[in-house]
Amino acid sequence: MARRRKKIIFGEENPEAQIIRDASPESSRQHETENSGKYASISSDASFRSKLGMSARTEEKPSNETVAEVVVIFDASQVIWIFDVYSAVIAFIFASALKTKFDVIAPACKFDDEQKQALAGPLAEIASKYFPQEWIKYLPEIKLAAMLAAITGGKFHAAQQVVKEIEAAKESAAKTA
Repeated sequence: MARRRKKIIFGEENPEAQIIRDASPESSRQHETENSGKYASISSDASFRSKLGMSARTEEKPSNETVAEVVVIFDASQVIWIFDVYSAVIAFIFASALKTKFDVIAPACKFDDEQKQALAGPLAEIASKYFPQEWIKYLPEIKLAAMLAAITGGKFHAAQQVVKEIEAAKESAAKTA
C-alpha cells in the first residue's frame, strides 16, 4: 500500500496550516505536467536567465551551492586499519568503565571483516574530503602513532589489572596471616 502525504503551506495571510493538494506521486506528476509549459516559457526568457546568472544558450540551473571537487586521497584498503584502532580504544574505555579485564572486552569490541569492508568505503570518502593535503606525506607516521596509542592504551589497562590482582593477593594474604 502506497503512503500518501499531504503538502502543507504556511503563509502570512493564513497563519494556520492549509492543505492545498494531495502530494501523492500521481498528483505530483500531473501538477508538474500542467505547469511545465509556464516554466519553460519563463526559463527561456533571456532577461530572466541573465538575472539568475544563466547564459541564454544553456539549460543549466543556477546553484546556490558551490560544488567542491573532492580529491581522492584514500581508498578503502588504506583506512580499514582504523577500525582496529577504534575497537582497541573503545575496548579500553569499556573495560575501564565496567572495571573488567581488557582481554575479556576486546573480542566483543572487534569489527569483523564484513563490517570493516562495509565501513571502509564511506570512511575513505570522508577522510579524503577532510584530510589536509599537506599531511599526506606523513601518513605512515600518523598510522604508527594511532596504532601505538591504541595498543598502549590496551597494555596500560592490562597493567592496571595486574596491579589490582597483586594488591588483591596481598590483601588476601594479610587477612589469612
